[in-house]
Amino acid sequence: QMARQKKAHRREPSEQELQSAAKDYRAGIRVCHGTFGPGTIAARRGDIVTVQFEDGSQRRFSLLAAQIE
Repeated sequence: QMARQKKAHRREPSEQELQSAAKDYRAGIRVCHGTFGPGTIAARRGDIVTVQFEDGSQRRFSLLAAQIE
């Protein structure tokens, strides 16, 4: 129930925030996450990217909050 409450209060990013976060983050782009290491963007929906990491794991991140380079 706590997770449901947090999700309900998540604000939508502004157009300016999305454009700033967008850069070239699209499927197929190689990225590096500070904790999980190198990977490839598998999908993107708005400010959320799904990254396939070299260890085989897949994780979703908000471009507005994640430490992805």
